[in-house]
Amino acid sequence: MEDELGQSVMPTEWMERLEQPRRALVERVGAWPEELQARRPADGGWSALEVLEHLVRSEVGICGLVEKHLAAPQPIGVRDRIGFAMVESRFLSPGRVKVPDAVKEILPCESLGLTEIASRWDAVRAELRMLAGRAEGCRGGVFRHPVAGWMSFEQVLRFFEVHMVHHGYQLDRIAAELGAT
Repeated sequence: MEDELGQSVMPTEWMERLEQPRRALVERVGAWPEELQARRPADGGWSALEVLEHLVRSEVGICGLVEKHLAAPQPIGVRDRIGFAMVESRFLSPGRVKVPDAVKEILPCESLGLTEIASRWDAVRAELRMLAGRAEGCRGGVFRHPVAGWMSFEQVLRFFEVHMVHHGYQLDRIAAELGAT
């Protein structure tokens, strides 16, 4: 596999690259008082727990689609590559992004506690490790993002990485408003 700079990266390295920020997000929210973890900001946005639930629901949904498309990867065209670069760039900036209407199933909806969210995230990451082994050498599109288009498995991993960065900015805004440390 290759990283975003085209350098060779083993699946285990990718998984560790994804684990460190995941652990940091869970630990960060876990350090907040419980009442602030579930409190929504005044603007009606998501609570910190809902942000984490969204990340988990996104990864669960994407892994399911990757599993389906690994058998018949799709061509990745110029439009897909440009779309991915745009989404990646947007997620690395602190601005807000609306969830596309086509994927409302990834919106938080279960009012889960931090322990349950972390457990579900552990489970989807175990599934992702298995998919990484099966996706080795696959260059075609295994997931179609509603905005970016077709993504390779490596791009899916990068998407997970920048998705966490994006929602880290959201947690910054929530923490500032709620006075969480």
